[in-house]
Amino acid sequence: MSAQLHTMVFEWTDERGKSGTDVTYSSMSRQDDRLWYERLLTRVFLPNGHHDTGSTCYLHYDDGQAALLHRWPVKDGKNRDSARTRVLIGPPDVLTFDAAIALRTDEEPGDYGAGPFRDVPQQLISASDDESALLAEARKHEAQAVRLVAAMLHAGGVDRRFTIVAADASPRVLLWAVHACFAKETAQPWTFSTAEAGDTDGDLPRFVFVPARSARNSPGARDRAQIDLSRPDLVDSRYRTDAQMRLDAVFEPGEGRPSSGPPARAPMRPSQTATKVAETVAAIPVVTVPAAPPVVPAPPQALPPSAPPVGHPPLTTVVPPRPPLVQPVPVPAGRGVPEPVSERAEYPLLVFGMAVVSFVFVLFLMWAGSW
Repeated sequence: MSAQLHTMVFEWTDERGKSGTDVTYSSMSRQDDRLWYERLLTRVFLPNGHHDTGSTCYLHYDDGQAALLHRWPVKDGKNRDSARTRVLIGPPDVLTFDAAIALRTDEEPGDYGAGPFRDVPQQLISASDDESALLAEARKHEAQAVRLVAAMLHAGGVDRRFTIVAADASPRVLLWAVHACFAKETAQPWTFSTAEAGDTDGDLPRFVFVPARSARNSPGARDRAQIDLSRPDLVDSRYRTDAQMRLDAVFEPGEGRPSSGPPARAPMRPSQTATKVAETVAAIPVVTVPAAPPVVPAPPQALPPSAPPVGHPPLTTVVPPRPPLVQPVPVPAGRGVPEPVSERAEYPLLVFGMAVVSFVFVLFLMWAGSW
């Protein structure tokens, strides 16, 4: 096929002598029509238990074509639950993931008209949410989005195939948030189905939302990571911290968060804490304080003279000179410096005292010997 968008419609019919789900409209040739009928037949039905609302499915194929399916619940000719599925087929650079995830599932798009189309038909655009609407819806499911992103990080990243139980969250909005976090980290096509009965079919897209988990040993489910948001979260806190940081980058641009304020965050890892501290310190503005002027001491002030009492002359204070601490010893002329007193007088006394002590000690020894 050329680089155009073709359309097909699948629904219940009893024409051509048979009843059942068949192609009721196609803009392709008969040959291509048969090819796509065989490719899409297993995806055009609504899963059991999902007949209260619509669902979408986005697929890629090896021949470079993509298909976007919108499945809407209807009743067949026998008043049984059935589906009317409108399909757009074309190159993935025209029929992009962004166009597929924006298509609302709570209403049926209008008739696309007679194809082929050179661009996305206006009926599809009218039935789609713009970026701001998706962001507003994703903020309502932020807690579940954090858990989903953290579980994907714990499972090894988005290059795997995932089966997801979304609980009460919107699958379409959750996947939009996940894509905003990881789009630049994988070259794998972002194929998905917002509603499937199970994950045992090996031809299912990468991201599949189911009502409940299947057994791990089921065929086709063994290579898929299963994430159940209806169960308690057992993911390590470091993955939740990483997930919260990634989603903050998605939710905070522009007007930022709602007025209710940011949610509580898990403690950061040491490496993240060091990075955050460095970024905070780098953001502190440098304030230059002008130097204080030098302090110049005031000149000394002369004290005014005290006024004398009335009737008395001014007093004049005379301070006599202080005598020297050591009085000089007069030296007679021609005699030189006299000897110190200790050497002239005290030396004989010292010798005499030592003699007396020796004599007494001898007497003591003699007396002690007599005993």
